[in-house]
Amino acid sequence: MLLGDKAALPDTVQDTFRAAGISHLLAVSGLHLALLCGLFSFGRRRRFYRPLILVRAAVAVFYMLLTDQPIDLLTLTGAAAVLLGLQNPYAPCDIGFQLSFCAVLGVQASVALTRWEEAHIPGQDAESWQAQLRRAGQTAALASLATLPVLVAQGLTTSGVGVLANLLTVWMLQPALVLGLVVLALQIVAIPLAIAAPLAHMASFLLAVWLRIFYALASWCAALPLARLYLPREYTLLVLVLLGILALVYYAAGRFRWFLPAGVVCAAVAIVLGVQMQKGVVTMALVGTAGNPAVVCVQDGQAMVLFRGGETNLRAVRSYLAD
Repeated sequence: MLLGDKAALPDTVQDTFRAAGISHLLAVSGLHLALLCGLFSFGRRRRFYRPLILVRAAVAVFYMLLTDQPIDLLTLTGAAAVLLGLQNPYAPCDIGFQLSFCAVLGVQASVALTRWEEAHIPGQDAESWQAQLRRAGQTAALASLATLPVLVAQGLTTSGVGVLANLLTVWMLQPALVLGLVVLALQIVAIPLAIAAPLAHMASFLLAVWLRIFYALASWCAALPLARLYLPREYTLLVLVLLGILALVYYAAGRFRWFLPAGVVCAAVAIVLGVQMQKGVVTMALVGTAGNPAVVCVQDGQAMVLFRGGETNLRAVRSYLAD
């Protein structure tokens, strides 16, 4: 989570985070940088403003060098996408790039919606815990919804518990990042300073405990029903496009507040139609290695597998059937 290096991360851990809908926490993105720079968000007086800006800039540069990552989501704007495209024309084709920017668009939409509510709906207590919890749920929902087209277009499964998993775990990311930096710093100074070694072990122990709790929450969410949702690619993308057009129509008409109930009704109708149209349809898929795949035939929730291959194909078939 700190360095973005997944080389030593077991596949089971990555699969758990993917099923829980929080795999974006394992990729260094603007969220990680914002949380680290957020440590220096105190002090809103003018005399603190410029020094803190310099500190945050230094943190951003240090984190770039630490992770050895290109400029990804530092500004959270289209300018960052343009810079990445100039640096590497194939960067927008990377799924990590797409998920990160779509998630940021969802977060920005949540911020814009919150500001609109504060300006047009009087009598709201923005500092109450109910309002903060609602904003957190709203942000998680919009971020998950914004990444849905990318997941569907890439042929991946989405998580039906992503909002819950984000609410339970995102707040734990900042302490994990801070403890990780503390461990790195103490290990660097452990050679000249003997007292730093036991402090590094203590920080590592606290970090291990924290991450065990983190992973336990992710595993619990991944084991819930509807954690893995398989959505037909073309049909789902068509429904999302139609919902997007509907949102533009309501926005242009100045009735955007009515889009949510109308969108829910349209999505429900689309789901019913999709289920009806899938009845009796036989789906055949080649699963496993490209040179020696197994064949899976599915109709109305029943499957027949013409299996060949080894352990790799067995895992692939089990994953396909679970989806």
